[in-house]
Amino acid sequence: MDPKFYEPFASDVPALILSGEADPVTPPSWGEQIAKQWKNSRHHVVTGIGHGTVETNGCVNRVATEFFKKASHQDLPTACLARVKRPPFFLGPAGPDPGGKAGKEEAEP
Repeated sequence: MDPKFYEPFASDVPALILSGEADPVTPPSWGEQIAKQWKNSRHHVVTGIGHGTVETNGCVNRVATEFFKKASHQDLPTACLARVKRPPFFLGPAGPDPGGKAGKEEAEP
């Protein structure tokens, strides 16, 4: 790989940078670094989300969709980002326990 591939660069192109608060792969600090280089960008950190913010939450998906439709980060519906909640913990391959009964022993009849 050409070493220039790894060099920082500046950009004026509109950019929406979305970081998950709990992302261990591409942490929010990386988004902050990029936002400093890309002057026409907005960086939003989504609370309670890890890696893959757009596909894990409807609010984030709507914000990203609007960004692509407008090709601008101005006037995006970002208020919902402050209300995003951490997704439920997965207890097995079937996902979270919606009834809240996982891990509780059944009472003997």
